[in-house]
Amino acid sequence: MKRLELIKGLSYSTRTFSAKKAVPFDVEDDMAEKLMETGRFEELESILDAEDKDKPIEKMNKSELEALAAEKGIDISACKNNADRAETIKAAIADAEDKDKPIEEMTDEELAAYAVENGIDVSECTSREEVLSTISTALAMQ
Repeated sequence: MKRLELIKGLSYSTRTFSAKKAVPFDVEDDMAEKLMETGRFEELESILDAEDKDKPIEKMNKSELEALAAEKGIDISACKNNADRAETIKAAIADAEDKDKPIEEMTDEELAAYAVENGIDVSECTSREEVLSTISTALAMQ
């Protein structure tokens, strides 16, 4: 995985990819190589490579928090101070980790929230197994 940024032109897009100038993004190595060959992109050093990886988010300064938010694609524009920025980033990271969790490992409350977020009606389900089956079937149809 490589971190790139568009440096020439305002935007760049293909059938499966798009980027805007000055907005860093992560891509797989093979795609990064192809994009770099165009001469329109620059490879960036990841904030986690550049900074102390063990540094707690709460201890980061404003520029570190802004860089981390940009790297993770998290909007912190409404945050007024570093405590707000850190909390918003931590919540977004936790939310992203929850979305990667297999549905079988979710609690009943997480399953219900997942169903609502994905527009899946589980109101007629009477058991956990039925909820799992309904969600799995709906996801397979997407």
